[in-house]
Amino acid sequence: MKERIKVGCMLIFLYALLTMAGRAFVLVPGVPDLHLSALLSLTYGMLFGRFGAFMAGLGALLGAMAVLAQPVLFPFEFLTAFLSAYLPFRVWQGMRSEREPVLLVYDGRTRTMALVLSILSAVPVGLWMAFGAEMLKIVPFTRAFLPVTVPTLLFSIIGGQTVFSYAGRYFFLEGGKALWEPLKDDRWTSHLLAVAILRITLTALAVAAGFCWLFQSDFGQPVIQYTIGALSVVILIMTGM
Repeated sequence: MKERIKVGCMLIFLYALLTMAGRAFVLVPGVPDLHLSALLSLTYGMLFGRFGAFMAGLGALLGAMAVLAQPVLFPFEFLTAFLSAYLPFRVWQGMRSEREPVLLVYDGRTRTMALVLSILSAVPVGLWMAFGAEMLKIVPFTRAFLPVTVPTLLFSIIGGQTVFSYAGRYFFLEGGKALWEPLKDDRWTSHLLAVAILRITLTALAVAAGFCWLFQSDFGQPVIQYTIGALSVVILIMTGM
């Protein structure tokens, strides 16, 4: 228990630090759009599952409070951080095999898998943040989604994979294995559920990007609110199943 608390505090602190650093840059006023914490999300989820995702959520919440962000967005801060860590973990749990229980990034096949998971990690951030900004009448969805999503995708794909490749080797094979094993999450996911989560998440990304191209930056577009709201809730429910 003492080790869990120590690791949890460290994870919260690191995530909060990057959350605060990202707030120094503003692309869309009123929306936390530069998520440097995407550098850590994939690693938190793939290493520690639910524990890592919950610590990511707490870190995002702490970082947002520290920079005096809008309190109405606090639930979205927690939720996006939690999902960005937990969603790729859930998909991997359904894709892994007994011969490959953990993902080590070392060749073309494993790099491709890490790439897919890093994309999945970024989608909930743009989706839920832009949807929250729309519903709270802060910024229209079509104005917020791409400025939030594109940098998050870049951070997750380029930096997130790099962090995870080194962290994975250290915790799965090297000196950190003794620390990782008591904290690892063995929650099982069926292959069918993993594929379903993968498909619905990529569909949501494509639909949201299409809306940004088709619709003007105005509040109250019913097709956007209902479609994005439904996709976001489905991703949340399926990930938590």
